[in-house]
Amino acid sequence: MYRVEERMFKEQAYRYFLFGILAIAVSFFLSDWILWEMAKHANLSGDIREILGEVFRLAFLIAIIFAGHMQSRILASDRESFAHGLLTGLPILAIAIAQLVLSFIQADPGYFSHTELVVSTIMIYTLTGIFEELLFRGVVLNAFQDAFAKKSAKTIWVSLILSALTFGLMHLTNLASGQDGVGTLMQVIEATAAGLCFGAVYLRCRNIWVVVILHALTDLSQSIGTNGQTAVDVQNTNVNAATSILSILPSLVILLGLTLFLLRRSKMEAIVSTNQDDFV
Repeated sequence: MYRVEERMFKEQAYRYFLFGILAIAVSFFLSDWILWEMAKHANLSGDIREILGEVFRLAFLIAIIFAGHMQSRILASDRESFAHGLLTGLPILAIAIAQLVLSFIQADPGYFSHTELVVSTIMIYTLTGIFEELLFRGVVLNAFQDAFAKKSAKTIWVSLILSALTFGLMHLTNLASGQDGVGTLMQVIEATAAGLCFGAVYLRCRNIWVVVILHALTDLSQSIGTNGQTAVDVQNTNVNAATSILSILPSLVILLGLTLFLLRRSKMEAIVSTNQDDFV
């Protein structure tokens, strides 16, 4: 019986890994090539190209999920798990909303007169939140979990850390777009910490749409805060970021602290049990 279950887990893991690698490779690299070709024949703005890229990546990923028969596990949602997830992720939600409000207050008033810019920013980061959570929490985290036939607190932590590292390291691709090395390193570190926290919420509620909301709101609040700054503010921010990694220390402490709190020992037994039940 154990060997049958072990084989089932491994086959499931291989399928998730296969489709996950395919989704990452095609979604990121093929979409960039297609949009580059489109830009040569059509006068598309940078925001339109980015929106089209996110739409393509998301559509392809959803097709991959259905082709791999993973939709019942990844896309499943009900009111109870959604409400539980929002309550579990309430600290993240509160921080994101507070940052969003603060960004609106501190933003250059002229920023909001550019309606197209504001709308495109909202669309881009909403689509990004959906895509990245479906991929890194829905596909990748589940793949790492399924790689272990026997579920335990240790294997849950290993799966979470590996999926968060994958999420963080994917931000190295920003180097190709001309982002500086220090800024990219800071983004990788912060994204890894965010991946741990989002993954912890997902493990607690098993509802992908909760972490989609948390992710999208977090990214949106940071984006509006940056885009809405004056040129002097942006320059000062870049100088501070380049001179010291300590600029992201407060957010790292919060994210890692929340992760440890959400996955404390008293909650881990239920998480392990839920992961076992996925294959009953």
